[in-house]
Amino acid sequence: MAVVLTGLAILFASYLLMLTLGTDTSALAYLVTMAPVGLGMGIFQSPNNSAVMGAVPPRRLGVTSGLLTITRITGQLSGISILGAVWAARVAAHAGARGEPSAALPRAQVAGLRETMLVSAVLIGISLAAAAWGRWGGKALELEL
Repeated sequence: MAVVLTGLAILFASYLLMLTLGTDTSALAYLVTMAPVGLGMGIFQSPNNSAVMGAVPPRRLGVTSGLLTITRITGQLSGISILGAVWAARVAAHAGARGEPSAALPRAQVAGLRETMLVSAVLIGISLAAAAWGRWGGKALELEL
């Protein structure tokens, strides 16, 4: 569980770091800012999957694996859709015009991106708090499987 928390903490910090991106950000600064996202996902994902799979009896591994995959893909699809809509709405708000967000001025696009990354950071922060509470303060959920 400590590895999962470490991965979430790195993700949280990296999304906050993305709030520093601007129209004048160099390619190197962009790479340095984005690298921790991959690191955090890599540290979080495998131990989280292992914890889920390790919490079920062997006879339920197939069903659990399928549900884990469905949950992950559904989360990715809905997350991309929702955050894409947030970005488009925020770009439109900063551009002061209607139309294609990708045609807006770069400063409006970056402002929309920052606000979208802030939403992501808040969601990751909630996940981190829930995981920490489950680790140190919460009672484990016991299921009859």
